[in-house]
Amino acid sequence: MLKSIFIECLLLCVFGILSTSAQLKTSILLQSTDEDERINVSVDKSVYFPGDTVRLVIQRNDSTTAGTITPILHIGDAKLKSFGQHTHIIVIPQSVTPGPYPVSLRVTDSEGRRFHYETDCVVAVEEYQDVEELSRYVSIAPIAGSNNSRTPVTLDREQLENLEVHFQRDSIRLRKGPQFLRITTTVLLRAGLAVPSYERRVVTFRSHGDPSKDRDMFVQYRTAYGPYADIRTEELESVLVPVDSLPDWAILGIRIEPDYTIKSAR
Repeated sequence: MLKSIFIECLLLCVFGILSTSAQLKTSILLQSTDEDERINVSVDKSVYFPGDTVRLVIQRNDSTTAGTITPILHIGDAKLKSFGQHTHIIVIPQSVTPGPYPVSLRVTDSEGRRFHYETDCVVAVEEYQDVEELSRYVSIAPIAGSNNSRTPVTLDREQLENLEVHFQRDSIRLRKGPQFLRITTTVLLRAGLAVPSYERRVVTFRSHGDPSKDRDMFVQYRTAYGPYADIRTEELESVLVPVDSLPDWAILGIRIEPDYTIKSAR
């Protein structure tokens, strides 16, 4: 029993960027053994990318108040450096995991006692993201199929059972970020009738070379997919195409396109 398969890959799409909401500026009341003091904590951007420099400003409303204020911001192995009386800077490492990084304060009063304060100020780090060309990293196995319905490729039952969309992750270029994809299968019968399609949403990305980091990033991207998050780690490499209950003759179409219906969950 033979089946026919028609493969179609769409390379054009509408591109959307995930965004993170961050607190640029906040005010906090410091209470210690000295006089109470309200200070302002701020950063210069709403969103940062790896390699960017964060400019953190601590503005004291009362310069006569004793004690010292030290900002604390942990982004990978980078360290805050003082740049003037009120400003501190930090360069975001290229290998840092995207997400929100909170700013806190260590306050030392005139008697040498230390106090720790959390703030609402957040440094939001995003990953570079761009749509990669599907032809660079997406393929169909075990047979690539045809892009012309007049010359479909004929497959036997065993080939159909092993039909999958394969992702060559190392072919995704650096700084392209996660690739969210929609895979839709359609079945066209001999009489020209179309069987209801099947749709899957998946994500893949270039490996960071560290299984632990790849796992962390996968969990983050899967969370971003919300109700569509039925994705397994092995599907970073390939996705099986379901072809149950096909008739004796049919044209099976596989449509692959970028999907940006997701929302940021950071």
